[in-house]
Amino acid sequence: MCWCYAVPEERYAQHGVRRYGFHGTGHPFVSEQAATLLGRSVSGLHLVTAHLGNGCSATAVRVGVSVDTTMGLTPLDGLMMETCSGDVDAGLIGHLAERPGMDLDQVTPDASSRWWCRPTWNS
Repeated sequence: MCWCYAVPEERYAQHGVRRYGFHGTGHPFVSEQAATLLGRSVSGLHLVTAHLGNGCSATAVRVGVSVDTTMGLTPLDGLMMETCSGDVDAGLIGHLAERPGMDLDQVTPDASSRWWCRPTWNS
């Protein structure tokens, strides 16, 4: 699994900053179904599987093993979803925190924040 963020090694080691990924059982199932439909063994396939619904993620699967995912440390990272913004430019948080009437607590994303969990197209 490509679990490393592009952060210094000491940040990973000290704070556990890494990609975890989610939807873990869905991607192996889809990989197995694709292999069956193709009449091939999953161990001979390289796939990109997608979990699309209220929660969304994509996973690279090599010979039946997940090797990369669009999700990260939390489900907020990755693809835009029904209830989460997905990837947000890291500079956006600082930019918003500097705006009048805003502070860091108001713009720091978390899983329950309506600010980050209501994409514009879903307003």
